[in-house]
Amino acid sequence: MKNVIVALERLAIQITSGEIGTAKHWGGADVAIVANRPSETASSFYPDPRYVVTSPVKRLSWLFVKRKTLFIPYYTFQSKIDFFGRLVNAALRYQTQCKGRMYLWTR
Repeated sequence: MKNVIVALERLAIQITSGEIGTAKHWGGADVAIVANRPSETASSFYPDPRYVVTSPVKRLSWLFVKRKTLFIPYYTFQSKIDFFGRLVNAALRYQTQCKGRMYLWTR
């Protein structure tokens, strides 16, 4: 787990220095990062994912991919739902603090 802590510290430095990559739109573990919230789907066995609606979709998706890569050896099928759910909670809290906008640094 020490290697994960070191990798997270490197990731934080990378982000604060403006070195943010992009990835295809994230969707998985009951989470979806989208530019526009889709309309509700008809009721089904599976609920709709929790959405993070934001303009820097590819950048936030990149951050989710980075976190997934770091933690994949440590989570199970069930704990990944909790893990990514907590990331969504953090993103939504951040949006609330920024009045609905999500800023990811650019240079």
